[in-house]
Amino acid sequence: MALKVKHSGVWKDVQQVFIKDSGSWKNCLDVQINDGGTWKSALYEPGSQEFSSAGTFSFTVPAGVSSITTIASAGGGSGGTGWCCDGSCSGGGGGGGGGGSAVSGSLSVTPGQVLSITVGAGGAARGGASQTGATGSATAITGTGVSISLNGGVGGKPGANNTAGGAGGAGGTAASTTGLSSITGGSGANGGQANPSGGCVSGLSGSSTVFASGGGGGSTGPFSGGGGGGGASYGAGGRGQNGNNNFGGRTSGVRGGGGGGSADESTSSSAGGTGYVSFVW
Repeated sequence: MALKVKHSGVWKDVQQVFIKDSGSWKNCLDVQINDGGTWKSALYEPGSQEFSSAGTFSFTVPAGVSSITTIASAGGGSGGTGWCCDGSCSGGGGGGGGGGSAVSGSLSVTPGQVLSITVGAGGAARGGASQTGATGSATAITGTGVSISLNGGVGGKPGANNTAGGAGGAGGTAASTTGLSSITGGSGANGGQANPSGGCVSGLSGSSTVFASGGGGGSTGPFSGGGGGGGASYGAGGRGQNGNNNFGGRTSGVRGGGGGGSADESTSSSAGGTGYVSFVW
């Protein structure tokens, strides 16, 4: 449904409505019309758009829209890799990657405004013994009066021969939010410590945020694994991924979640989750 006015003989869509309140003209956020018993907006059609692939995009605010519910997260860090842990040698597992920072809330916009969007990539998976995970890339939303900048999660630290497991990467922080609520990504967990008798002990679970869970640690037996990735983002998604044991089974983080660390050089760590931007109006 759209509200139209006739101007110079031509019907045109109304993008904004103003009312005079105590001598001051004020912008109406919406105008509702009862259509067959159902109240509907007369200024715009409700809609949504998601950006879930890494890259640069452009979004034009639809006609009549003055407020957009926004969720965004940066890329998660990838897990570190461990040292040999096959029973013939003893090394620590890699730490899980940290989750990317995230924001959520209502963003004030104007019809026709153009927003530039950068969705951050997750840190790339690592292979080989004792490799540090990669930090996730930043996610940004910019435009007139809008400046949102979110830092990615830090990659997990590597395990080493006859040492404790690698430390988990720190969660990313929000650099600017334009008034939206923000969270720091969950930290990745430490990898399993070297076992003097050969093999590794289990990795720990990654930390959760208020809105998303961290990944579990690599399972025990007979050999065990890296730390879980930290959680990130709001609502559904944002889970940090499980740490590996040296039988594989790894997946990447989700919506900015951190990647799990690997048990040893025979398995790669998990990649961090790609960032995410969602608009609903």
